[in-house]
Amino acid sequence: MIRRQRFEFHHAAATGDQVALEVTWIGVLAVPVGALAAGSEMRRRSPPFSPSGTD
Repeated sequence: MIRRQRFEFHHAAATGDQVALEVTWIGVLAVPVGALAAGSEMRRRSPPFSPSGTD
């Protein structure tokens, strides 16, 4: 369904063993999905959180 994808990193912050990243995910469609043609880009900007500790 996705031909290729990439991530753009905008901001990062860390406190203790917690890391916050603000990223944009960009996926290029390999096949049509709904009103989007194959080759169209889908984008999602979100701030996922990821623990960096090993607890």
